[in-house]
Amino acid sequence: LALVSRWRFPVLQAYGLSITVDPKVGPLFENIDLAVDEGEKVALVGRNGVGKSLMVKMLAGRLLPTRGRVVLNGSARLVYLPQDFDHGFEGTLLDLLERESPEAPWHAIARTLHRLGLEADLLDRPYRTLSLGERMRGALAAILASAPTILLLDEPTNHLDVATKEWLERFLRDCPEAVLMVCHDRTVVNTVADRVLELE
Repeated sequence: LALVSRWRFPVLQAYGLSITVDPKVGPLFENIDLAVDEGEKVALVGRNGVGKSLMVKMLAGRLLPTRGRVVLNGSARLVYLPQDFDHGFEGTLLDLLERESPEAPWHAIARTLHRLGLEADLLDRPYRTLSLGERMRGALAAILASAPTILLLDEPTNHLDVATKEWLERFLRDCPEAVLMVCHDRTVVNTVADRVLELE
C-alpha cells in the first residue's frame, strides 16, 4: 500500500510502517506509506485479520510499529476513537468529556454539544444509561472538544441503529476535520470517503 497525496496540505503521514506480531509468522504488513490531507475523508478497508485496527493504533500513537514512523504535521492535533469506545466506562458524560479533553474550556464543550445535537442536561447522566446513539455522539463530543485536526475512527458504525448510522454518515461527510476510518459498511464508505485504501 503506497500512495502520493493528491491534496496540498498533509496533516498526517506514515513512512515504511511495518509490524510483526509473531516472529515465527513474519510481518503482518510492511513498508506502508500513506498521507491524509487537511479535511480529507479516507476509508481503510480490508479483510478481517489483515491489521487495520493495528495500523490505526499505530497512526494514533497507541502502538509502536516494528519499523517505520508516523509524522503529525505542524500544529495538527489527532484524536482516536477505538471500536470499543464505550466498553466498561463508568461515570457521567461529563466525566467522559473531562477524561478525553481535559484542557477543553467550558465554551468549547458547550459548542461541541450543540454541534452534535446533545442537550446539556445529558452531561450529568450516567454514560451507560444513554441510548447507543447518544453514547456515540457523546464519545465524539469527548474527542471533538479538544478541537482536533484529524479523527481516527475504528469501525465507528458497529452496532449503530439505522438512524444513528445515517446521522454519523452526514456528520463525517460534512465535518471540517480530516477523517481516517476503518469501515466495512460499503454504504458509509461510499457516502463519506474521498479516497479508499485497501490493506492486503
